[in-house]
Amino acid sequence: MEKLLEVDTLEYQKTLGERVRRFRRELQLTQMDLARQVGVTNGQISTIERGLSAPSIGTLRRISGAMGIAMIHFFDEPGQRDVVVVKKAERTRLTSPTSPEVLEVLAGSRNLVALQIGLNPGTSCQRPAHDSASELFLMIQQGQIEIVAEGQTVLLAAGDSARLDGRSGCSYRCQGEAPALVLEVRSESSPGGSPEV
Repeated sequence: MEKLLEVDTLEYQKTLGERVRRFRRELQLTQMDLARQVGVTNGQISTIERGLSAPSIGTLRRISGAMGIAMIHFFDEPGQRDVVVVKKAERTRLTSPTSPEVLEVLAGSRNLVALQIGLNPGTSCQRPAHDSASELFLMIQQGQIEIVAEGQTVLLAAGDSARLDGRSGCSYRCQGEAPALVLEVRSESSPGGSPEV
């Protein structure tokens, strides 16, 4: 969480590691099983679970994919409340030195994840395909984004929106000289699945 990262990186790593371990054990996977599925070493999974290191966004995305759960569940406990409020200052913020996008989790549940994705001019990011029936809704909040999906290229400006088949991957590229913000909402229509962050 952004707030947690600012206060104590070690506490963030510890909390993330505990949640990875808990989900892995619930799925009755060994560290070796998970490491093989993710494409990392057993030692890397061990250091993540012990809170000694934090995985990159890409590695965490592969861990969540191997477990079949959304990345959001590593940062926010899914609750049974009908109303969940996420204040701007309390958003979970995901960044990586190896990818240009900044992801902010606006809301999430078992069947829905809403993100704000920030890109600087000239940078692009890949959004993963989802292996079960899902839909992706986008709205450009600021700047201009070129979207490439299913062989089509579309330029969207602030206020424009689009709906995509979530089973296909897509990419976003910030066009122009200003940073861009994209509101991305992914819904999962099959029971038991979780959308990806």
